[in-house]
Amino acid sequence: MLLNTNAGFAFYWANHPVHGTDFKALLPPDGPSYQELVPPELRSLDEAALNDALMARGWGFVAADPGRYLRLSLSRVKDYFMFWPSPDSGRLSNLARVLSFGLALPFMLYGLWRSRRDWRRCLPVHLYTGCYVMLHLLSWALVRYRLPVDGVLLVFAGLGASALPWLMMKNGGTDNFLGLIKDVGAGQNFNAVLKRRYDTDLVKLQEEIESELKSR
Repeated sequence: MLLNTNAGFAFYWANHPVHGTDFKALLPPDGPSYQELVPPELRSLDEAALNDALMARGWGFVAADPGRYLRLSLSRVKDYFMFWPSPDSGRLSNLARVLSFGLALPFMLYGLWRSRRDWRRCLPVHLYTGCYVMLHLLSWALVRYRLPVDGVLLVFAGLGASALPWLMMKNGGTDNFLGLIKDVGAGQNFNAVLKRRYDTDLVKLQEEIESELKSR
């Protein structure tokens, strides 16, 4: 995004006052189009010059009201990490979101937590992920711009999912494991469910899994 002639357009449009403090990837049909937001005096410029001019105007929006820019950037979190169904999307798109990122997200988070002891070895991945996410939250954020990060975090999802066979074989087998999924899906605290169903917590769970792996 920083190395092409679209960065200025994206930064200008993403931070234009038309959004207020709530980012809108698609402007309402009764409002101005993105093309109409380009100042008339700049429309005669070639693409590269227009990109530079719009980038400068975009930074002008930031300097004029840093507080609005911060709140606007925070509002982009929901657009970037969206995995829940939306009335604006078709059934197939909603299913694809929930059954892809929505399904993988808990395993990604658990895998990141499990990898905390190897944080030095994982640091390049964490830096890449953090910088890439921040780049888009501070400029233009849509689900498709998250895909490179998803690919990286699937490695951690695999680490998180590696605990599933252990949970399914321990204390009650599949029925207890399915009960855990149901309880967590109903909004109960994951650590509390682990304690009740398996008499353990996240720290003990990791220690037991690592001990089991070392004994094989």
